[in-house]
Amino acid sequence: MTKKDAEKIVGKLYKNDKMPCKSYTLPAGTKCPVGSTLMNNPNSTCAGCYALKGFSLVFAKNVNPFREFKLAALNHPQWVEAMVAMIGKDSYFRWHDSGDIQSLDHFLRIVLVCYKTPHCKHWLPTREYNVIRQYLAMGGVIPENLTVRLSGYMVDCKPPQPNGLVHLTTSTVHDKVAPYGMACNAPLQGGHCLNCRACWSDKVQNVSYHKH
Repeated sequence: MTKKDAEKIVGKLYKNDKMPCKSYTLPAGTKCPVGSTLMNNPNSTCAGCYALKGFSLVFAKNVNPFREFKLAALNHPQWVEAMVAMIGKDSYFRWHDSGDIQSLDHFLRIVLVCYKTPHCKHWLPTREYNVIRQYLAMGGVIPENLTVRLSGYMVDCKPPQPNGLVHLTTSTVHDKVAPYGMACNAPLQGGHCLNCRACWSDKVQNVSYHKH
């Protein structure tokens, strides 16, 4: 499949100035299975979701249809093939700079994309612990080139340790307490990752982001 044909199925892959790679974006807020509940808690990491303000709010007329298209594309029978073509020879990829895993079937197809792009290091932050737990319970194996990073639910809390998933990497959000593990370098680098790839590394147990 050519990238031109693939783009008709999944749309363009987004790349913002901060990230060193492209990403797949989905609608946030009410379209996030767990996040849709967390966003109503002012102490949660989903409260004041960054994907619903700033650039996303100012350009909502363009951003929202773009994300909805990519959500609908998940049901396309050639979604995996199209994603493999779009990633191409890229060395790094981020899943969901906005939104989250929608279902077990969604995660299964992400895993297939990872297996079909062994040259690329994938990073998947998620609050959908149950989906990952279901996948592992059915005998699923996380590809070596995929770092699943479990995102903490509450600000200023310790890294999550869900039953059956304690071996996976995590991320937290700090505001009034010191960060756990490695603090994201972006705030000290003009808001950019630059050469840092901690989020993609399974050697970094926890990455802590400053609340924004």
